Amino acid sequence: MKRTIFIASMILMIMLISGCAYWNNFFSVKNNEASNETTEKNNIKMTTIIGEKNMNNPIVTITLENDIVINLELYPDKAPNTVNNFISLVKSGYYDGLIFHRIIDGFMIQGGCPDGTGLSGPGYYIAGEFSQNGFTQNDVKHVPGIISMARSSAPDSAGSQFFLMVADSSHLDGVYAAFGKTVDDNSLKNCLELGKVQVKGDRPVNPPVIKIVTVDTKGVDYNDPIHS
Repeated sequence: MKRTIFIASMILMIMLISGCAYWNNFFSVKNNEASNETTEKNNIKMTTIIGEKNMNNPIVTITLENDIVINLELYPDKAPNTVNNFISLVKSGYYDGLIFHRIIDGFMIQGGCPDGTGLSGPGYYIAGEFSQNGFTQNDVKHVPGIISMARSSAPDSAGSQFFLMVADSSHLDGVYAAFGKTVDDNSLKNCLELGKVQVKGDRPVNPPVIKIVTVDTKGVDYNDPIHS
């Protein structure tokens, strides 16, 4: 009888221990699942925040006379005054009717000069928002599809002229104020095609003409640019 009671007690103890182990393991799994679910939700939330931020960035549309279209997302968080300046010029109709006056295959296409020579601008300058000029928040790389501000050798000499990259040009990183990028494959393709037009020197034989440039600010008000 005592032996039977002893064996029964041992069996009960083993069952209790096994049960505790099972539930400990169960709660551990559930806690991990809950942790993973929380992490996933946080990741989704972060993705949503990033997506909303990108969605709120202004979109510029450059339409050429042959109806080629280039859509660009501007980066006010990277180069705020440069973006303000570009939006201000676009809204005033400054770029409508101007040409891409300088094109270098395998490098970039440049426009925004009011007399089409590459020697003029809007009558003022803005500070260069790039790291070599002490503006460290702009980390945009000069890769195909990037829009950046043209300037002279003086760092604070940008005005209205801009260029669109058609190739990787890391030597420009931190030296020129990149401030946006093409938003779709067709826009990038159109940039690359423009980079292949016939030129004499770096002057297009038949310069591409900008019919109109528009901007969708997504309801955000952008300040007038600060002149240097």
